[in-house]
Amino acid sequence: MIHLAREVRKLRAQRERLNLRSAADRVFHYIESEGINGIVMLNQSRKAWAAELGLTHEALYRTLSRLQADGTLDITGERIAIVPSVPAHRLKSV
Repeated sequence: MIHLAREVRKLRAQRERLNLRSAADRVFHYIESEGINGIVMLNQSRKAWAAELGLTHEALYRTLSRLQADGTLDITGERIAIVPSVPAHRLKSV
């Protein structure tokens, strides 16, 4: 029963993710729903991950590159982590 409940939650999250319009939203949703504390360890190729996200692998690569350049994601090998943002009031005092 526990296994089936877990599978139902996973399928619901996957359906919700595929309804998101932007590639970045799908990536963040995946990390938040499948990862732990904003970190996911990919156990598949990026090409397979792109297919799971309903994206072309080129769109996924471009999105990951842009999010890493923006400082939004930290990508190290198979580890992909959401970088916590610094609150605006902290930026002014630096």
